[in-house]
Amino acid sequence: MTRIFFFILISLLGLAPAYGFELTIVNQNAAAAPFQLVAAIPFDRQEVSPAPTAYILRFSQPVRPDRSSIKVLNSFGMRVNGEELQQPDGMSIATALPALAPGKYVVKWQARCQCPADLDLGETFHFVVK
Repeated sequence: MTRIFFFILISLLGLAPAYGFELTIVNQNAAAAPFQLVAAIPFDRQEVSPAPTAYILRFSQPVRPDRSSIKVLNSFGMRVNGEELQQPDGMSIATALPALAPGKYVVKWQARCQCPADLDLGETFHFVVK
């Protein structure tokens, strides 16, 4: 602990080059973070008003839109969204929604990460438009 404090102190004082070392802090947990869903908009069992114009899923790691899907179904089991996915950033996938009538909706999604293990996640969520 004392050695680490010394390296930090020397680095903060700008003396690190004089002693021939540099301070590098590495977060080892970031690379090992599991692939998981971070957010869904609207989230599971949420009641929304007005109706959303898109359904968005955000993940802890980059996701492959070519191996992922979002299906939004109305209370009759009919798909209301298109098959095309948007990717607002590397960590999210989204689908555009038409003007939704009040009622219950089911979202069936599946996502694959861009990690070396090609991990898959999937679940069924529900939301209500008031």
